[in-house]
Amino acid sequence: MGCGSLAIDKDGRIDQRECLLCLDCMVLYTDDHGCPPLAQERKRRTKAGLSLTPIGADGYYIPIKPVPAAKPATA
Repeated sequence: MGCGSLAIDKDGRIDQRECLLCLDCMVLYTDDHGCPPLAQERKRRTKAGLSLTPIGADGYYIPIKPVPAAKPATA
């Protein structure tokens, strides 16, 4: 499964000049194996032992918010 007109690049950006408006990308968008950014996120989080990033009620995936590193104790 993928974009038949090859309008989606490896980072998930859509080239509107190549898009045929078939809406197949809407199916890919929620597929964590088919959507390039979600697939990358799934691999990264699986490797780190974390759960997958959830899809919000609005249909967009909820990005991970970086957790600030703990400050080292000073003497």
